[in-house]
Amino acid sequence: MQARLYQKVQLRDVEHAVQFLVDNKFIVKTGDGQFLPSEKQLDCFTGVYRLSLGEFHRQMFSLAAQSIDLTPRDQRNLLGHTLLIPESQIESLRNILDETLKKVEALGSEYREAGPVYHVILSAFPVIKKG
Repeated sequence: MQARLYQKVQLRDVEHAVQFLVDNKFIVKTGDGQFLPSEKQLDCFTGVYRLSLGEFHRQMFSLAAQSIDLTPRDQRNLLGHTLLIPESQIESLRNILDETLKKVEALGSEYREAGPVYHVILSAFPVIKKG
């Protein structure tokens, strides 16, 4: 597994991370030694998870940027759109992203066999300061 990661990660760190995921039932180890996702979802809206979420997103955005150079185009999809939007419509934008994420989650829950692991990022943020 370590050799398949795009980032260099120490073997002991990979082992600890995998053990954490198995112990907390986020992944399951099959009889033939493969790891597959379980039905359990991790929701990071409260507590200690919320504190770690910002760093997690930074790391994922970094991987997304690296994928431009490291991943063939047919294996990635990077889209973006910059728009002027009234503050009164920000909630509508959030709802669109929330609905899209639910569709992505539903797609992921359909499959339990081994395959590539993708991280999908949906983001909206201001590119200029208010004022």
